[in-house]
Amino acid sequence: MGRYVSDEERRRDVSLSKALTSLLRHNAVRAGVAIRADGFCVVAEILEAVDLRLLEATVADVERVVHYSPKQRFELCREADELSIRASQGHSMPQVRDELVLKQLSADDGDLP
Repeated sequence: MGRYVSDEERRRDVSLSKALTSLLRHNAVRAGVAIRADGFCVVAEILEAVDLRLLEATVADVERVVHYSPKQRFELCREADELSIRASQGHSMPQVRDELVLKQLSADDGDLP
């Protein structure tokens, strides 16, 4: 059996993933969500953003979408008992510094194919 019980559940996770992508890559500041220079936002704060409130998203929903994202679009981080999330790439907000988000590779890096 697949990961989803219903098509509705699958569609809801797709909608949540798209809302997270938009917020974390492009619209956090506009939505009034604090974003660090490394791209992380506190999950409790993003759940209060309009798009995520409309979806009635929970922390468990966010964790599920991050865990099952086939393209690894997001990263979770727990610091001082506070859960944060960031988009893995593609930020357009000047507050986010690419060098703090992206991993620099060299020609002999083991992560290269």
